[in-house]
Amino acid sequence: MAESAALDAGHYVFVSTCNVYPDWPDKPVDEDSPTWAEGEDYGQQKALAERALEQARPGAWASVRAGLIVGPHDNVFRLPWWRERLARGGDVPAPAPPGRELQLIDARDLATFMLDLAEGGVAGAFNGTAPIGQTTTRSSSGSRKLASTSAFATSPSTRRDGCKRSRSSRAP
Repeated sequence: MAESAALDAGHYVFVSTCNVYPDWPDKPVDEDSPTWAEGEDYGQQKALAERALEQARPGAWASVRAGLIVGPHDNVFRLPWWRERLARGGDVPAPAPPGRELQLIDARDLATFMLDLAEGGVAGAFNGTAPIGQTTTRSSSGSRKLASTSAFATSPSTRRDGCKRSRSSRAP
């Protein structure tokens, strides 16, 4: 991180994650919530990278803490996989209860927001998520049958997805 931050690249925009917050996903968080101070896991390393960036480029960078990113060219294939699996029918293990709120953000909207930050030289941390309550597991799956079927089996390791966005962005 320090080597890339030292490049003369003008304003730097770092793609981070909502996993930088120790309280997430159990509690709502915003950009002023504490972030991890140490650790080897993904979110902990992203928080440490943000600190390294601040040391190398004080005030000349923005961090966008992304949530659940969806859209064209989704290389994780999270949402499309669930939609295709539900279309095949039968018992479907679910990632969360049907009514669980999700905060999906389209990759194109997130990219536009990040480009605006870079072009405007806007510094700071921003949660790159949709508003809380935007959608649910049921509605994002594209299936109305989830509300009444017992075949929708909830995994015992479910967790709340998304983090509270308190600073405004053009992204929905």
